[in-house]
Amino acid sequence: MKIATLKEIIVRMLNGDQFPKVLMGVIKYCTRSENHTIKKLVLVFFEIVERKSADGKLLAEMILICDAMKANLNHANEFIRGNTLRFLTKVRDRQIIESLVADVITNLSHRHSYVRKYAALAVHAVYEACPDLIPDAPELVEAFLFAEYNPAAKRNALLFLLHCDPARALGYLNSILPTVHLLGESTLLVVLELVRKVVASTPAVKGQYLRAVHNMLSQSTSTPVVFEAANTLVALSAAPTAVRAAVGAYCQVMTSSSDNNVKYVLWLNYSLLFHLK
Repeated sequence: MKIATLKEIIVRMLNGDQFPKVLMGVIKYCTRSENHTIKKLVLVFFEIVERKSADGKLLAEMILICDAMKANLNHANEFIRGNTLRFLTKVRDRQIIESLVADVITNLSHRHSYVRKYAALAVHAVYEACPDLIPDAPELVEAFLFAEYNPAAKRNALLFLLHCDPARALGYLNSILPTVHLLGESTLLVVLELVRKVVASTPAVKGQYLRAVHNMLSQSTSTPVVFEAANTLVALSAAPTAVRAAVGAYCQVMTSSSDNNVKYVLWLNYSLLFHLK
């Protein structure tokens, strides 16, 4: 009955209905349930429910969810931990996240990669909302990045450093530059974004990244990586060899893709490159 009711409330709230008196009932009767489906639905409910009053202040009832979130962050089931960490990436209310910071950091070293990847995202969200709550977040995430082996968790950690501490992100990239093309697809896309950002601010260093981008272009089997590597190569260099490599990559992706939208975008890139170069 609780599951059916929560689903009905969530659907109707997404359709625009408001149930201001339901919040306390969900907190009282659902947050302490050990049913995994109910726990997941409660997190979805808290994600979409209005958490502030008309004057912009956090509702007093929302403070009551902190104990439930703390218990979830220490739960034996990794999916409950991960879903709770995912919920915290949507929260920007200091009163809620302040008491949960220590548990979020602890989950960076959890044995399961599903938890770690969301822990990295949660640290990112908390640091952006309230940097004083985790002043050493860049150092923690840098250490996490060097020790992590899961592609999704590594990507989330590198994305955090890219936005919050580019110098540390660049230090990590320089340490793995000869073998950077071996990283996973999602991580390589962040690496290419980092390379473009670094070269835009310091053009003198672009030469040391050309070989790495060439390796991604020639050795990656991922279409998004090849496309972004070609774009990055053109941005880094106007040399004929770089332009030919980029054009070859565009043609390769165009012929291997069956999506007309992809072909249209690639043709625009190719045409622009032809006119400019």
